Amino acid sequence: MTDPGKRAALPEWLTERAAWWAGFSLLACMLLGLVAFMVMEHRELEDHALERSALNARALEDHANRAFNTVDVVLSAVQDTIVQDTATHADRLKGEHDLHLTHAEGLSQTMATLLQGLPFVRSLSVVSPQGKVTASSLPANVGAQVDLAALGTADRPNGGVVPRLLAGRDLGQWALDRATGAPPQSSQSFMPVLQRLSGDAATAPWLVATINPDYFANQHALTLDNERAVGALLAFDGVLLTGTSALRAEPGQSMRGHIAFKQFLPAKESGSLIDKGLDGQDAVMAFRSLRRQPLVVMVEQPYDQAIADIWPLAQGACLAALVASIVVLGFTSLAARSLRSHEQVTRELNTANERVVDSERELRVLIEGVREWIFRTDASGRLTYVNPRWQQITLRPDDEALGAPLQHLVVERDRAAVDQLITHAARGPQSPLPVELSMASGLGLPMELSLSALHGPDGSLQGFAGFGADVSARESARRRLQAQLDFTAQLIEATPTPIFVKDDQGRLVMVNKAWTELTGLCLLGQAAGQGGEPAETEAELTALNAGQVIRREGIHRRSDGALRHTVTTKVSFTQVDGTPAGVIGNIVDVTEFREAERATRLARDAAESSNRVKTEFIANMSHELRTPLQSIIGFSELGVKFSQEHARLHTMFDRIHVGGHRMLALVNDLLDVAKLDGDAQGMHLSSTDLPLQVQEVLAEFEPLAGPRGVSFVWDQTARVAPMQLDAFRIQQVLRNVIANALRFSPDGGVIRLSLTSHSQAVQLTVSDQGPGIPEDEREHIFEPFVQSTRTKDGSGGTGLGLTICRRIMQAHGGWIQAGNNAHGGAIITLAWPHSPSGV
Repeated sequence: MTDPGKRAALPEWLTERAAWWAGFSLLACMLLGLVAFMVMEHRELEDHALERSALNARALEDHANRAFNTVDVVLSAVQDTIVQDTATHADRLKGEHDLHLTHAEGLSQTMATLLQGLPFVRSLSVVSPQGKVTASSLPANVGAQVDLAALGTADRPNGGVVPRLLAGRDLGQWALDRATGAPPQSSQSFMPVLQRLSGDAATAPWLVATINPDYFANQHALTLDNERAVGALLAFDGVLLTGTSALRAEPGQSMRGHIAFKQFLPAKESGSLIDKGLDGQDAVMAFRSLRRQPLVVMVEQPYDQAIADIWPLAQGACLAALVASIVVLGFTSLAARSLRSHEQVTRELNTANERVVDSERELRVLIEGVREWIFRTDASGRLTYVNPRWQQITLRPDDEALGAPLQHLVVERDRAAVDQLITHAARGPQSPLPVELSMASGLGLPMELSLSALHGPDGSLQGFAGFGADVSARESARRRLQAQLDFTAQLIEATPTPIFVKDDQGRLVMVNKAWTELTGLCLLGQAAGQGGEPAETEAELTALNAGQVIRREGIHRRSDGALRHTVTTKVSFTQVDGTPAGVIGNIVDVTEFREAERATRLARDAAESSNRVKTEFIANMSHELRTPLQSIIGFSELGVKFSQEHARLHTMFDRIHVGGHRMLALVNDLLDVAKLDGDAQGMHLSSTDLPLQVQEVLAEFEPLAGPRGVSFVWDQTARVAPMQLDAFRIQQVLRNVIANALRFSPDGGVIRLSLTSHSQAVQLTVSDQGPGIPEDEREHIFEPFVQSTRTKDGSGGTGLGLTICRRIMQAHGGWIQAGNNAHGGAIITLAWPHSPSGV
């Protein structure tokens, strides 16, 4: 290619004077010279465009290399964290890379922290060999089931970067779209970069970084600073990964037919030429392969734009050909344009260099902004660079670290271990070393040191690059967890309730002091059934595996030989992966409760026996009292009849007659209570029209209510079908309730009756305008021989009426309640179920 800075000099004889001297004969030569000049300028513009495209391609390739190198550094840091975590919990992991058994949440937070300041990386994820995302900087990815072969593991079985373009915002969305077979929910895409952890290929998980291809397109657009220029990132197989907005091809489209792939790649890693571009149009293009990734950066400029400057020159040449007097001016103008073109190239080159410097500065800022200590040493282990994190965590200036051996920066007891780490790191990667960094305060800060050897082109050791992770928070959390575990163990040991734990084989693995005191045994490591708590039955094991809590009552022989009634409660617990781990149980001594139950049962039986004796006594006494009462009432009636002429004698017989009737009513009530107390015997159910029964009872009370001016308002808004009731007993209830309402209603009052039907029951309400019932007596008035304090004025009865009503209603499966109206007076509510079940 021709250097644009070396333009061909114009011939000395080609001047305005020579033009005039040559005349028309020279005009033909001048035209030929102009044509030759135009050809030369055309070639120079092409060379200039090729050079600029190559320079832009180099800048884009350098930017892409730094981005992917940063991804490698981040993946290595995550790998070191996982390896360290695996080593710390090796006794639990049993040699397997199972991130579910480690601090997956902490790893996710670590990866999220590493991604701060990396706009081109959408997420970092850890994927098990089975394709499950176990940890991720993006919480939405955790738990997704991905196809590792589709990600690229099949192409690169030994790990490493496998760039390809996948549809979706990130791993989670991509996996969901593939699982459901639905078209992608997002127009975005990503490039996965994979790295397998060290270990067995069948069990080692993968680290996956999802790269945002739009980031490279934006950087290309900023670097090219040309709306029509095209910047693109392609894979070696010709698949377009991303491109600027000027590129009409869609990402994912194959560009295998492009000349760069047909004739150059991958044999030639860079080049510039003029040919058909990615859009199929003539273009000036340049391409460069990335150093460590099978990717190629391509820059294209439309050919017509690259040689656009030729047309003004052609116009000038035509004018020069037509007007010989301006030939020299045309050449002078052409020379000035050439100088300006050189200056433009120089400015563009300087701009490109400044961008490279800016990129290096950004990378340095990125390293200095990492929240962990990053350092570099020479081959002997003396520090040559530390990032600002050193001063933040140690409160020491950089001068104290630079030039000092790495061993002298840790506490004295860890220096020998650092010496060994430096020696071993020269031979290969090592596991992070836990040390305490010496701080200005004299205290030690828990850290984990990682070293990687740096070798020169000839393989000689140049130094070490190191990474110090602050693990003080994790160490503090571990100590707090241990303290909590110790507290829990002491709490279990001090608990007075016997507690035991069995493994999945039924062996006792933990018992507390109370269990040992109860059983007098120490069976740790022995299977159940050899004393102490017996083994579970098959039904119990099935219930425990289903997550149920089982309780079993039995008898334990205490260490002193005494038998104790106990209730054993058991529940299963699982391991982290959900497999059964064993059974946790406790034993509660319920001997006192069982003895109390037995005493209560005996007392209840005695009370029931006493109640039956009382009922029988009342019934017998009632029957015995009725015979003399009938005689008293009969003779008193005769006395009233034949003593009309003797007023005093007549009054005495009348009082005897009234007292006899009251005594007979009390005896009848007592007999009803005796009959209803127990099995509700004597009930005779038949199909009964409840509204008709209400009307008959109201008709009986009309003669009593009329003289006092009391009126009945009977509101029957609901249609009630005949019900299975004892008509005689129901009328007894109605008479008692209506009689009470009439007794306590003032003269001229109103007694309202309302019958309604609901889905569950039929209700009858009887309300009056009397004194009402105190709230604290609403239930007591249904007890035997109890009357409301507001009605103890001589107008009350025996105190058994409402008791009899409640027992009759309960015998029908219904209920009776007392209440007060909002405007005064009492309200009694009776309710019968549609299908009585109480008799």
